[in-house]
Amino acid sequence: MNRRVFTRKNLSHKIWHFSDYIRGCPNIADMKKSILFIVITCVVVFHSPDMQAQYVVGNPQWKWDTIILYGEQDELAGRYLQWCDVNGNVLEQLIQKRELNSWVNKARITMAYELGRIVSSTTAAWNGSAWYDMVRITPGYDGLGRITSELIEQNKLNGWSNYKLRHYAYGAQNRKEQVMQERWYSGNWLYDTKTDYDYDDNGFYDTITYQYSETGEGWINGMRLIYTCDQAGNWLEALAESWETGSWEGLNKIIYQCDARGNIENETYATKVGNAWVNEFRRVYTYDANDNALTGKNEIYTGIQWLPEVTSSYIYYKKDYLVMLEDDHYRFEASYSNYPLGMPERPAPLVSFYPNPADGFFRITGTGESFTPAEIVIFNENGSPVLHTYSSSGEVNTRQLVNGLYIIKVGNKPGYSGKLLIRHP
Repeated sequence: MNRRVFTRKNLSHKIWHFSDYIRGCPNIADMKKSILFIVITCVVVFHSPDMQAQYVVGNPQWKWDTIILYGEQDELAGRYLQWCDVNGNVLEQLIQKRELNSWVNKARITMAYELGRIVSSTTAAWNGSAWYDMVRITPGYDGLGRITSELIEQNKLNGWSNYKLRHYAYGAQNRKEQVMQERWYSGNWLYDTKTDYDYDDNGFYDTITYQYSETGEGWINGMRLIYTCDQAGNWLEALAESWETGSWEGLNKIIYQCDARGNIENETYATKVGNAWVNEFRRVYTYDANDNALTGKNEIYTGIQWLPEVTSSYIYYKKDYLVMLEDDHYRFEASYSNYPLGMPERPAPLVSFYPNPADGFFRITGTGESFTPAEIVIFNENGSPVLHTYSSSGEVNTRQLVNGLYIIKVGNKPGYSGKLLIRHP
């Protein structure tokens, strides 16, 4: 096919800024085979939960717990694991790859909370024997509980250092209007990227425009998405345009098919060849009765048929990207856990556990009191007791327990209980 070729300089700028903007995405320059994939990246940039440090709530009553990735030959390729507390707050996400018939750690994200609000998100990499913290995100909030800023830091030899700073602006009906990101350079914050969100009269997406800065001062147009929605706000089509030599030029088109509840069942990426749109790539999803995405697959069009394509993907809830599946795969299968709404607030516990997460053991500490020998009962997430023991020192061995979230009860006094996450390497 005779396709229009974009200049290397223009394309390299887009690749660089998009790849730098999406924390956790694979090296785009290595994996993208055509301008189509720049558009796919553009869509993820605009809508990804990474734009809000993976704080998108999604379905409030359900959280994914396991995602299995399969390769082109339907072999195991990777998995994503997630642990939440009893209220559905995400505590940890673990990414593993499949090597020599074993699961091997790759990366993990841990969340910290205060008063039910997330205060930090830390990404660590596995070096073969231990975890090494790489990136930390600390959000700021306004009086309405909306995220207004995110400080992104990198862990270097001398400790945490500034890397990026995001600013969020909101408009009518709490709609996000802008995300502006700065980069830290030589002791100063400089402009990096900016995304503006425009809505139609019904409050649905109209246009999303992405700009970047080369000098740290002015803005340069990059790409934009122009949406067409139905009366319910479901996406029908998104036209992707690139800023080329002073004007917007069409790159690709994304055609969406949604079910009656607004779940995206099919998104097809097409490229314009002459005056016609030619299908190139698609993602296909299935959902359960609770609108949770159960399966998804990537396919590429040969001109005759759709065939498996191994690349990255993501999981939707309605039009939110819940998680970016960065490891190359053909398809995924996901399972979910239920977290009922309206659980009563619990008083602050009178004991705490350290370390938490725990590996081989943990210690019980009180509120200024020395530990009194007591009976310890450990319950799993289903409320079943899995360990009954007695401790005279406050130290409890957990080597026999599998990874997961547990409830620890100390003695018979009210308030002497709490949650503990067990994670063995």
